Amino acid sequence: MSLWTIIPIRGLAAGKTRLAGVLDAAAREALTTRMFDRTLRAIVRLRGSHARTLVACAQIDAFARACAAGAQARLDTRGATLNEAVRHACTHARALGASRVMIVAADLPWIDAAALQRLEHAAPAHTVALLADKHGSGTNGLVVPLVRSGVPAGSGVHALPDVFAFGAHSLRRHRERFAAAGWPVVVVEDPDLGFDVDTPEDYRALAARAAELSRP
Repeated sequence: MSLWTIIPIRGLAAGKTRLAGVLDAAAREALTTRMFDRTLRAIVRLRGSHARTLVACAQIDAFARACAAGAQARLDTRGATLNEAVRHACTHARALGASRVMIVAADLPWIDAAALQRLEHAAPAHTVALLADKHGSGTNGLVVPLVRSGVPAGSGVHALPDVFAFGAHSLRRHRERFAAAGWPVVVVEDPDLGFDVDTPEDYRALAARAAELSRP
């Protein structure tokens, strides 16, 4: 099966506003950029290139950085929601020949090639894998088939109805929506991919772990 990786990201300078209490605007942009770059590098180390990487972004800074890294990027400045952006990216990937997509958040500071490989193989073909965040309530990633079992490739049948539900308590809503659409679902917990950076508490935990890892 042809698997594409999709990275949804709003932008580099516009994100992480909840960290304003601990980081100024320049530091937030630098943090967002480092995590985005790490995600792009992890994909290259796993795949060898960005030939099947698609970045869905709403700001020109993320678009330019994705293109410079060799990824395909789709820029949508019309105010599409994250769920709409992901759905459009899946449709585009399917048109390019993808039979599965792996969707990963751009704010995972411990992402690496091994973790991505674990996520890719967490579910059998024609099964949806939902990557839980550290609280077990959010969704940091998904592996989603774009072709249903028994439906011939090229038939024009698109597998995904309106199933994406990023936001508060998205893990439960994703599980319910995919199950209602007839997809088998598994939930994946991974200590590296489960950690994202949204709040000052997250940032302090990130800084503490980084300091610990830097000790001789």
